[in-house]
Amino acid sequence: MTRRPFPAHLVLICGVRPQYIKAAALQYELQRCSAAPFTTTIIDTAQHFSPPMNDLLMREIGLEPTIRLRHPSRSSPAEVLGSTVSQLGNLSSQWPLTTTVVVFGDANPMLAGALTAKLNGFRLVHVEAGERRIGGEQESFNSRAADLAADLAFCVSASAAEALRAEGFTGQLVRTGDLAARWFTHMIAPPPAGDRTGDRTGADANRVMVTLHRPENMNIGTMRQLLTRLLDRGKTVHWILHPRSAAMVRRASKELPVVLHEPMGFRQVLRALSDAAFLVSDSGGLIREAHLLGRPALAVNTAVWTDLHDAGLIRHVGPDLSDLDAGIAWVEQLRGALPPSPLMVPGGIDEGIDALLTLANRP
Repeated sequence: MTRRPFPAHLVLICGVRPQYIKAAALQYELQRCSAAPFTTTIIDTAQHFSPPMNDLLMREIGLEPTIRLRHPSRSSPAEVLGSTVSQLGNLSSQWPLTTTVVVFGDANPMLAGALTAKLNGFRLVHVEAGERRIGGEQESFNSRAADLAADLAFCVSASAAEALRAEGFTGQLVRTGDLAARWFTHMIAPPPAGDRTGDRTGADANRVMVTLHRPENMNIGTMRQLLTRLLDRGKTVHWILHPRSAAMVRRASKELPVVLHEPMGFRQVLRALSDAAFLVSDSGGLIREAHLLGRPALAVNTAVWTDLHDAGLIRHVGPDLSDLDAGIAWVEQLRGALPPSPLMVPGGIDEGIDALLTLANRP
């Protein structure tokens, strides 16, 4: 990879767990390419903020936000988004015109960052551009809006790159694959020998890791039905609690032989994924991490990544759980032999970092 002068100012904007992970991965890749110093501002918009969980995650992944936003009200996503845009607007008045803003994924902090870049004439880089999630109307809208404004698009998969081209994207496009793949493998939690090929060495074929936290899944009846059907299939259920849903999960699992775990740190979660046969979750970040560890996932009543779904790496489970049994049967038929991942692109990350530094160093 060509080494270039480092950018005067990179602003990384993140505010939910998957974005923190990708920001840490990008930080690692930037530091990896040269020992020379460069200026980076990391802004945590704190869209999902739980002090104990966030602080532990930040320590474990080595991400130190320069600024963490505070919101006077969290009564609705719209209020948090409006507050985020307003605060980013005030902060951006202090940034040089040559600033390059980097946004991640498709959650609202990304949209706020893209708007800030567009309104101020900053360069914009969209990591995980072109993703159009099944069932994710809001997420797909966010992603499309950022893609319209982006100067540089990092695409995870061929399908994302094709979507951008079909929509008339005019910026520079690089198919990087999953930006966290190298950082995840070498710096955070290398999977046990054999996991990368789908071998379940060390995993319990009946052990299931479960975690739900999205508002649309906050229903005691749904949770209990999920648990009883997994148990009826002979599964050992390990449910990792989330602050938002912990009380409800405890009520739903009352008198059932379910192992409840308090909220875990990043490395603990990865170890739990490695030990499980499969994941049942509504967390896009965990679903991606399960895939990187060679574990299939059932996505419950949530938008799923089109590339992983089409590659046969995940299955969608609807809100009434009518397709849960079919999903479990699919996992059992796999016997650990997952299809090849579309998210691993040899040389893609290096090409993307080179393109980013080239863009950021333009006068």
